[in-house]
Amino acid sequence: VLRRLGGDHLAEIGVMAVNAVRGVFYGVVGTACVQALLMVLGCWLAGIPGAIPIGFITLLLALSQIGGPLIHLVWLAGAYWLYTQGQTGLVLWLFAVWGIFVTFIDNILKPWLIGASMEMPLTL
Repeated sequence: VLRRLGGDHLAEIGVMAVNAVRGVFYGVVGTACVQALLMVLGCWLAGIPGAIPIGFITLLLALSQIGGPLIHLVWLAGAYWLYTQGQTGLVLWLFAVWGIFVTFIDNILKPWLIGASMEMPLTL
């Protein structure tokens, strides 16, 4: 339809718009899924009970886009639980670093996934 209305140039713009929407979807949902899986893995390895519900909460917060910073509260709660259980050494430290990594990966993975499906510069 766009090709008939405006020629090849308008059809090209339509394809670019579709790729942009697809890239944003993959970036937001893909990054949220990776963050949730990494949180489940970290909780499971640290021995925190309820790793899957914690991962689901992480997924919901990451998907909401406004709740992304609240992921800090999820891993801080896990670190606090480890502290109350007497794990004040390497496990607590590694889980805190893991939580920061899970939160920070959003800044790397999302732009990469969004930009992978577009022909535009990422700044646009």
